Amino acid sequence: MGKFYAVKKGRQPGIYTTWPDCQKQVSGFSGAIYKSFASKAEAEAFMGSSSTSKAPAKTSDGQEIRWLGDTHAVAVDDKASMSVYVDGSFDKSSGYFGYGGVVLYQGEVSKYSGGRNDAEFAKQRNVAGEVIAAMQAVNIALKANAKQVVIFHDYMGIAEWALGSWQAKNKYTQEYRDFMQAKAKEIAIGFTKVAAHTGDTYNEMADQLAKNGIQEAKKANR
Repeated sequence: MGKFYAVKKGRQPGIYTTWPDCQKQVSGFSGAIYKSFASKAEAEAFMGSSSTSKAPAKTSDGQEIRWLGDTHAVAVDDKASMSVYVDGSFDKSSGYFGYGGVVLYQGEVSKYSGGRNDAEFAKQRNVAGEVIAAMQAVNIALKANAKQVVIFHDYMGIAEWALGSWQAKNKYTQEYRDFMQAKAKEIAIGFTKVAAHTGDTYNEMADQLAKNGIQEAKKANR
C-alpha cells in the first residue's frame, strides 16, 4: 500500500495518493502544511486536527521560518529557543568534506566542526557536510533541552528534504529526511534559508568552520 499525502494548507487542501499530485499543491506555496502517512485514517486525522500552532512564521529580522510538522514552538528570541547556522564544504583534490555550525543559545555562542573521507557520501560534495551539520544541530539542541531549534542554512535541500518538498533519492538524503522527521517528535524544528556569501556573520563563520573541519579530518587521518 502506498503513502497518503495530507495537504492541510496549500493550493487545494486534501488527501493525495501520489507525491507528484501533492507536490503540485505545496511547491512554492508560502506556509504550506502537509505530511505523508502510511494509512488514510492517519491522514484524515491530521486533516481534522486543530492547526492552532503558536510557531512564529518569521525570525525577529523578518526571515521566514518553515516548520517541520504541526509544531507548537516558542518565540525565536525565547531562552528555550536555539538558533544554529550550518554549512558544508568539499575539497575536490582529497575527496574530504567538512561541516560546521554556529550555535546561538541563551546569550552564548558556541561552535562545532568536523570532516570525513567517505567516498560515496562525498559524491554529494559540500551538501554532505551541510546535511551532517544540520543533524548535529538537532542533537545539540536536544542535549541542551531546548524546546526548539531553528536551522539557518544556505542550501535549499536542507529544508526541502526534511519537509518532504523534495524527493530524497539516495540513502543519505533519505536517512537525513527520516532523522529530521523522527526528531521533530521530540523537539520543534524550523528552517530558515540564508543567502550564501553575502556577509551574514554567522553564515560566514559556519562556512569557515566547515573548511576547518576538512583540515581537522586530514590531520587526524595522517
